[in-house]
Amino acid sequence: MRIGVGARIHCSLLSALGFGLSFALVSILPAQDSPPRTELESREVQLVRDALSPVTTPYRVQESSTRIGNRTFRTSVLQRPSPEGRLTDSVIVEEETIQESPKKSRRIQKLFNQSDGRRILVETVDEETVEKAAGVRTVTRVMSRPDLNGNQQAARREVEETVPTGPGSSTTESTIFLPSINAGFQSVSRTRRAENRDQEGKQTMDQEQVVRSSDNGAWNLQERVSRIVEKEGEVEEIFRPDSEGRLALSERSIMRRWKDPNGQRHEVTEVYSRNIQGFTRSPEKDLGLDRRISLHYAPESAQGTKVVKEVEQRRLGNPRGGLQAVERVVEVSFPDGRTRQEIQTSDGSAPLKTSSVIETRKTASPSPVNPRD
Repeated sequence: MRIGVGARIHCSLLSALGFGLSFALVSILPAQDSPPRTELESREVQLVRDALSPVTTPYRVQESSTRIGNRTFRTSVLQRPSPEGRLTDSVIVEEETIQESPKKSRRIQKLFNQSDGRRILVETVDEETVEKAAGVRTVTRVMSRPDLNGNQQAARREVEETVPTGPGSSTTESTIFLPSINAGFQSVSRTRRAENRDQEGKQTMDQEQVVRSSDNGAWNLQERVSRIVEKEGEVEEIFRPDSEGRLALSERSIMRRWKDPNGQRHEVTEVYSRNIQGFTRSPEKDLGLDRRISLHYAPESAQGTKVVKEVEQRRLGNPRGGLQAVERVVEVSFPDGRTRQEIQTSDGSAPLKTSSVIETRKTASPSPVNPRD
């Protein structure tokens, strides 16, 4: 179940920036006859305090995005302190999106590590999206990594196709391919997802995943997920094979949402599981409450907006104990585009303590620029 969509609550610096989701390519742009250039946005994210780090400013991330004609460029640079205490580039994430036609786009993503002034390519993702007739949509994604000689080799291939099946409904089938010992690629995982939305806004989703056995090559059902989304909340159930290989209910998430008389919105998700902090309950027993995630949205005001995320769960090794507070994140978004996150954590045996503070600010406003100027 997706927890707190739109809350913009992030529990680490990298997730706050979307690292792992955007890698890109920087192109050399011609100095003449170039299309108009638009600076979309630049922002800076800084971890201003980290209880686990002895330095005052452990990390800083700078992001920028630019559109030139049918191409959009995004760059994120993660800076870490050097032994001398200066912030230096450490991880660089670059992305180029090309709108080749109204129904075809391509995104090239690249991830670099930088050390001693040298950039080392770690991973490349090349993704192509095509809109076909009758609303059919296909996405092909190839992930490449360097081999021992430093040459890029395809390490993973994904193919996804979405087919409309009626008003508000669709079916998506995706396949993952990995390199085969006999050269070429072999499919190792298949997922089929059916989604539907009725006229009242109720959404349903059913998904099945099968994986290929490494022993005999047979396909085995790995997981089945069903989700119902309504105005008042969501219910998600996950079925996985039990010890005898039979599909059994493994986890159930129940999310409730409401607004109190003061206008504050709330979303509370309770996750019931058969595996509670390392202990598996017998099939004869009901699922046990494993964790609770609460999101509280304060009404928007002239000072900005405030979202509070609270996580409670059982302590590892003590499945019979009650839920303990393990995380609290307070995010404030200011009218000028700045955000501030204070993250408090605990292992459940002690009160919550502030572990880090993350601040984000815009560093430039969008403004059209012609590269020939």
